[in-house]
Amino acid sequence: MAALVAQLGDLDRAEEALSEAALRAQRSWAAAIPANPSGWLYRVALNVARDSLRAEARRGAAEPILRQHLTPSQNDGPGDVLDDALEVTPAARLDLFSLCADPVLSQEQQIALMLFHLAGLDCSAIAKAFLVPETTIYQRLSRARAKLKERSPAIAGKPDLSAVRSSLELIYLQSYRNLDGGVETDALGRDALQLTAALCRAADTDGENWALLALLLCLDARRPARLDQDGQFIPFSVQDPSHWSSSGLIRAAAAMKRTAILADGPEPYGLRAQIELTRMIARREGEPCDVVLLSLYDALIALTNAPYAAMDRALVLARLQGPRSGLAALDAIETQGDLSGHAGWHLAKADLHVQIGDIAQARLHMKAALTLIDGPAERAFVSSRFNALSA
Repeated sequence: MAALVAQLGDLDRAEEALSEAALRAQRSWAAAIPANPSGWLYRVALNVARDSLRAEARRGAAEPILRQHLTPSQNDGPGDVLDDALEVTPAARLDLFSLCADPVLSQEQQIALMLFHLAGLDCSAIAKAFLVPETTIYQRLSRARAKLKERSPAIAGKPDLSAVRSSLELIYLQSYRNLDGGVETDALGRDALQLTAALCRAADTDGENWALLALLLCLDARRPARLDQDGQFIPFSVQDPSHWSSSGLIRAAAAMKRTAILADGPEPYGLRAQIELTRMIARREGEPCDVVLLSLYDALIALTNAPYAAMDRALVLARLQGPRSGLAALDAIETQGDLSGHAGWHLAKADLHVQIGDIAQARLHMKAALTLIDGPAERAFVSSRFNALSA
């Protein structure tokens, strides 16, 4: 698909051509499967698209498109877009990333397109991972294609990859937060990591891409320690670091090293990945790190003014200066980004109120958090803490 989009510059046309090629494959491969199935599909799909363009040109509707997409080099074959094994070049894959994250699309539509066209998931798998009806995914894809067709985006110039990174992070977090999601959400997390690695290969001089990969690898390294044998949630503060994936941490550190080489200065994903690596390594080594974390959060807030970063900073401040300082910091940012609608903010306040002995306020915030938590495992954990405070 990425190679076809790179050749045709039209996601809709590429998908229609590939669908027709797949139908022809069902008939043609009954006797024998070709030596290079991907190459066969690509070439047949490209010929289908060319035939369609020629038909439109004969009707006087597509001469400019035909001139653009049927140059002599393209008629000769895949050229530099593919090698003999039909491997998509980084440039072609980057084009498809950029198209899927076109700013005319909503983030939900961007995510659906990435998972469908880049990760190869069908509508059923995407719907299961995001806990929505399959028809919803069909509608998102259909509306996204319609918007792209109306806009006719040209795949040219340097793409803005910030939307791509944001969508990939959301795809991964959908899996990471849904501890009870089973095979579908586990696979979604792997797909997000693979797509992020593909983005790094496609735009390997962008340090923020490598920083995003490092951040996701840090989170993924903690997956084995997030549930106990009975399926009960274990928060970071009491996880056993020996259960973390050592290979995942090594890969995260390697990605961060690549980020440090490429970055001109502090960037949001770079700082976030550094925060995760710092606190994980410190936990594993039994070393304090809160002073370093405070400075990293200060740098991140200066760049982004992100309310969730300010919330995490308040918790670090509470460990350094006491719970009342942390509560004052949380109160100061309450209206920033509507944190009162975020379960983490209520849980943070509940913890600090427990530390100063204000159990009534702690129960109030924990009760509010319970209404905002979706995952059964995490909800059961918070519910047990709430019941313990009530005893």
